[in-house]
Amino acid sequence: MIKINITLKFIGAGYQNYHQVYLKIFDNLNNLVYKNYTYSGKITLLLRKNNVYKIYAKLNNQLIITPIYILDQNTFVFNFNQLINKRFITFLLTDYNYDNLPIMKGEIFFDKNS
Repeated sequence: MIKINITLKFIGAGYQNYHQVYLKIFDNLNNLVYKNYTYSGKITLLLRKNNVYKIYAKLNNQLIITPIYILDQNTFVFNFNQLINKRFITFLLTDYNYDNLPIMKGEIFFDKNS
């Protein structure tokens, strides 16, 4: 029985301990092998190679139920429709050609994965 490190990532989860995914993982005999919250939307754990596991992931009122097969792939990515991880920053932006001329309105979205 060979075990390998598997990482589960959940896009749309919160940051650090805030708004995290509650996760349950069952093996092919329906035995609970893991139950806990993610941290920053991800978790890494040891699972048996060449086995099927069923994932139950809950974030607020959203639920993902899906099987995964552990072979050689080390990372599985899941997407929640409603994004929790949003950060907004306010700053003063001025025109390059005219000193002290503020730009009055605009939005910049920060994507830390880019």
